[in-house]
Amino acid sequence: MRLPKGGNCLRGGDRMAVGVEKAAADVGVAAGGASRLETVAAEAAANEALRSLSEAGSGIAARSPLEATANEMSRLAALRRTVRFLRDEGVGDAAVRRTMIECGFVGTVGSDTPFTLARFRRLFPQTMVQGKKFCGRVGDIETRIATIKKSQAIELAGLKPHFEFKVSAAGGSAWVDLVGLNLAGQPETAIQFIRASQLSGGLVVFRAYETLNARIIKQALGPQFPEFVITGPL
Repeated sequence: MRLPKGGNCLRGGDRMAVGVEKAAADVGVAAGGASRLETVAAEAAANEALRSLSEAGSGIAARSPLEATANEMSRLAALRRTVRFLRDEGVGDAAVRRTMIECGFVGTVGSDTPFTLARFRRLFPQTMVQGKKFCGRVGDIETRIATIKKSQAIELAGLKPHFEFKVSAAGGSAWVDLVGLNLAGQPETAIQFIRASQLSGGLVVFRAYETLNARIIKQALGPQFPEFVITGPL
């Protein structure tokens, strides 16, 4: 998405995610089993889950403390894997790692999705090496995470992700943020990442140029396109 200048930007230390899970994700990276912080977090979450279920009424079957603890430990293990991957890929700033997790990045990007991995490296470690902020034409951290997640899903489905795909129609030209190309090189999916706000009554508002871009994309690719992914408020 070609954004105008301005908007929210984030450099490494500008934002810090909060929460026990994020702290445990960094503290528990070292090999050798669960840290004390992880155990405490899991036990606290299990107790809170049981409390909530109890307050909700007798119609809900509560999990046992052991089941709740196992689930929390599984989540913490996934977060440890995520942090290890981010560190290995050169995302050395803990604040950026935590913000990425807060924005929904959990897991890894591997060699089974090479186009997505290359894009990940451009959007995150290369941005940091160059000393740039997370804003501008390719979006903030939240938009970049959404891009990687969608790209990975497209690639795992057997399509080739292509970023900033230019289309032209009678109404002009537009850039599609992400398309999935089939073996014939034709788009089977087209995604626009936008920022929008929901007003009272359910009305969703977004920037005027998104309407123009969507109209051109529909003319060029078909009425079923594009899919909009809202990455945050205006």
